[in-house]
Amino acid sequence: LALTQISPHATGPDKDTVGLSHFAWEMDSFEDLRKLYQDMGQKGVKIGGIEDHGISIGVYFFDPEGNEIEAYYELPSEDWPAEGDLFEGKFPHSL
Repeated sequence: LALTQISPHATGPDKDTVGLSHFAWEMDSFEDLRKLYQDMGQKGVKIGGIEDHGISIGVYFFDPEGNEIEAYYELPSEDWPAEGDLFEGKFPHSL
């Protein structure tokens, strides 16, 4: 992935067009995600939110140029609920 500087006069993205919304990294463990979240808070990183997706939990934050980044942890598939919507459940841990 390469990011390049564009003109400071360029307009921001149009919400009604296709494009990059954000990019995400999957963390190896829930503890890794928790540590990242705590470290970001201590360093004053702007947190955009925490989203419970049922089988995963994501921390959304912004880089210095305003690009949205998600770091998330997904439960192993053997721990997914056997019934119902996978994304409607409650993630079993909290940050």
